[in-house]
This record gives sequence, C-alpha cells and structure tokens, in this order.
Amino acid sequence: MEASQANIPNHANETYALERHWQELVEYPSPVHFINYHLIETMEKLGKPIFKIPKELSKLDDDLTFVFKKVENCYLYQRVLCRGEVIKEYDKTCNYLKVS
Repeated sequence: MEASQANIPNHANETYALERHWQELVEYPSPVHFINYHLIETMEKLGKPIFKIPKELSKLDDDLTFVFKKVENCYLYQRVLCRGEVIKEYDKTCNYLKVS
C-alpha cells in the first residue's frame, strides 16, 4: 500500500489554529503535530475531511468533530463541532502563532 501524499501543512495559520483549539478541547497526551499522520490516514480512509474525538478524550465530555477543507493535497483546518454546533472556528483575520 502506498503512503498518502496528503499533509497538514506545518507552518500554515490554519494549523496553528488547530493546535490552539486542540489544546483547549482535547485531553490527549500528545500535541496534534505529533499525530498528523494518523489524522490524515483517518481522513483518507473515511474519504471525508473530518476526524472525530470521542468524549473520553474531550475536555467537554462530549464527542468532537474536527473539520478540514482539502485543497489539492493539503488538509486545512476549519472548525470544531460538538453536537452538530460549531464551537471553535478558524478565523483568517487572527494570527494564531501570536501568544494570546
């Protein structure tokens, strides 16, 4: 089986937003950039630009859905859903790399 050429770009503002929202919402012992390969593999297998976090790993005690848009071979983070409602969303006017 051939490895996927898709990626989550390391230095995109969307990825910095993903990191920030991940830290705020997910209780997982690893930063998201360490598991990018697994996230991409999951989205490629599903054929959809989403991945789900079970409530056991959510700081909200509810399932979370991270939503991306795929542009060519890149997955760009867009938002997080909880119970079908947007709870966090990428804001292109915000510089997520800056410490808040």
